[in-house]
Amino acid sequence: MALHAWAALGNDYCIFCFPTYTAFYSPLGLLLVSVSWSHWRQSLPLWRRVLAGTVMVGLLMGMAYSAEKIVNALFGDSFIKNLIALPIPRLSGGRILEGQAKLWAYFANRFHLSYETIYNATQTIFPLVLALLVGILILSGAAYVARRLTTRTPTPVWTRGILGLLLFLTLGYVAAPSTLLGNGYQGYDCSGDQIAANEKVGEQLAQVIPPGSQVYWNGYSPVLLLYLPGVNIYPAQLNLAYSFRISDVPEGLVRYGWWNQALGYQWLSETDFVLVMERNYNKNAWQKQILESSKYEELAPTSLTALCQNDSYIRIFRRRP
Repeated sequence: MALHAWAALGNDYCIFCFPTYTAFYSPLGLLLVSVSWSHWRQSLPLWRRVLAGTVMVGLLMGMAYSAEKIVNALFGDSFIKNLIALPIPRLSGGRILEGQAKLWAYFANRFHLSYETIYNATQTIFPLVLALLVGILILSGAAYVARRLTTRTPTPVWTRGILGLLLFLTLGYVAAPSTLLGNGYQGYDCSGDQIAANEKVGEQLAQVIPPGSQVYWNGYSPVLLLYLPGVNIYPAQLNLAYSFRISDVPEGLVRYGWWNQALGYQWLSETDFVLVMERNYNKNAWQKQILESSKYEELAPTSLTALCQNDSYIRIFRRRP
């Protein structure tokens, strides 16, 4: 996690990729609990118990912060407006005056803030406070159950620390399929049989591209190239734009698996077939200009690689003899 945070956040490489990158290995945490369960220590020093509780609550608040819009959407658009409009006693010089004032008006007068600023801040703070309360309830519930177990047996099997962690993991496991945790990011969701779609497109490509051909790739998922045994590719293109660099030193780029426009020109002059997904076709003017020249002929495109995306078919270009 630290390495991904350093790459995605510290180097400003792909900030929005960080949550999806952690999804690659996050299920291992549950396996780690199962494997290490029999070796858990029943008693820990106070500082470790405090640290564990702080980390747990901090994780809850971090998840709430990242799911700010989802949490607020669950409560409805008018909830925050009604929350900051709650009536409170009027205060002046430490004294309570007659009448009432709205909550947002107090902060507006006290800190010279606009209504919009208070509204936006409340949208961020409310999920954090909610997560803090959930964390306190988990710890309090674990402490209560532990006390009940202690009254029944002087040496209970589960301490409040273990109970707290188990309750935390259980709630997370149950809520994982919900929009709040695991179902909030739907950028790659697509109905239909994706494996069958890949197999169909792979068969279509294999019918027109013979083994030994040089293939220039500008698609999305390079898994389709697995259906073309014996072809030669330019490996730097497998990561598409993520390995593309603006540089005038192509030799140095190749050493690290990168490429630039100059290498793209060179590879287009060497390749036998060019595979371009429709959504990428108009993104590079220099590439489009070469493909529409007399050097290439366009063959029939493939079927959709993603059944719910109409621009996901592969356009096939063959170099003229």
